[in-house]
Amino acid sequence: MSRDAKELINDIDSAFAVWSYPGDAEILRDDVCEHGECDVLRKSVVGKHWAALKIGDVAYKDSLVLYMTPAGYRYYLPGLMKLSLLNPEIYDLPAYIAAALTPPNKDHRPRGQWSREYKEAFTYQQQQVIRDFLLWANARFESGNAWDPAGLALSAVWNDQDARQ
Repeated sequence: MSRDAKELINDIDSAFAVWSYPGDAEILRDDVCEHGECDVLRKSVVGKHWAALKIGDVAYKDSLVLYMTPAGYRYYLPGLMKLSLLNPEIYDLPAYIAAALTPPNKDHRPRGQWSREYKEAFTYQQQQVIRDFLLWANARFESGNAWDPAGLALSAVWNDQDARQ
């Protein structure tokens, strides 16, 4: 593991050390949890501390954001970032994390409640750690291509270093 990845893991642990669990009922979306994916997530993720996530817990990593509430995804985000840093051979995990950190509209720019539900729910320190993770993912996996998920997340939402709550 690179020195940068180790430092970023330490930053994640520090920034999210006091990160409140929203409650079991606030993790999964009721409107889409009619399928087996939610049963798997319910058994492997719901109730677990974000720092206790294991790679096997995120079998549906490509659709976690679809099944989780904004509060649920925010809560597990630091664990997902750490899993990505600790398991760089799982090439697509940083891309799924990055894609979930942008609004699901055409230009991926924040509108309406999105900022309040996602970005503004994090402290300034947490926002900076998310930005640093995206910079790591962009350099490590996407070679700085702004059209890829981490580059897009950086340019559309997370590269504003001066935005303080």
